[in-house]
Amino acid sequence: FNQFDNNLAFLENVHGYVNIGKIYDMISLHSRIVSIPYTLKVDDFNVVFCTSPLNIKVVKGCKLVQTLHDVSPLFRIEHPPHDSAVIFYKRLKNMLVYSDIVCSVSEFSKNELLKIFPDYKDKIVVTNQPVPVYEEEEKLANDAYIKSSVLSKYALDEKGYLLYIGMLEKRKNIKKLIEAYLTIKDKIKMPLVLVGACFYGYEDFLDYLTNKKYETHIRYLKYIPTVDKLVLLKNANSFV
Repeated sequence: FNQFDNNLAFLENVHGYVNIGKIYDMISLHSRIVSIPYTLKVDDFNVVFCTSPLNIKVVKGCKLVQTLHDVSPLFRIEHPPHDSAVIFYKRLKNMLVYSDIVCSVSEFSKNELLKIFPDYKDKIVVTNQPVPVYEEEEKLANDAYIKSSVLSKYALDEKGYLLYIGMLEKRKNIKKLIEAYLTIKDKIKMPLVLVGACFYGYEDFLDYLTNKKYETHIRYLKYIPTVDKLVLLKNANSFV
């Protein structure tokens, strides 16, 4: 339990939190019906933090902090229906109007947002996403026995595979990644390992993940533990 306690040490100054079930679904539905933001009444709390742009505002005396990952739903069609360009534009606009701070995960995303809404520069700060790795996990991943065990579990050789870690969805061009790999597989003679959950549009490349004729070359591992991911990252020939 010591490791568990250490991993949660960052919560030591948090006195409480509210988790509202289906909040993202509710706000998405609200955005389709009306343009004005939904007023989130959270009593006795001084900050509301959102992990994506939401069409909301908070009661007076509470601060609202929202996160911007990218603006791609405005320009690309490979997104779920609730991220249509019209709805997403509304979410972005109200995020900027009603938030006290907008945290962009990169300078690129910040600049893309400012091309559309140039008047909100002072509200946006860049906060690069940290890798959620703890010291104990890093030590385990560097252990020679653990490394050997993980590689053996997935039948992989050190520096003998290509690696992708992340959400497997249409907008990330997973199909093109796989097809590009298949054109060179006989030359490089190493498998492509895919780690992550399937999401919107995965039907486009599902056959590559499930058809036995590809299993020698394409290894789909779904979700794996953090230590396993670290070992695979450290020992891949290359990764994306």
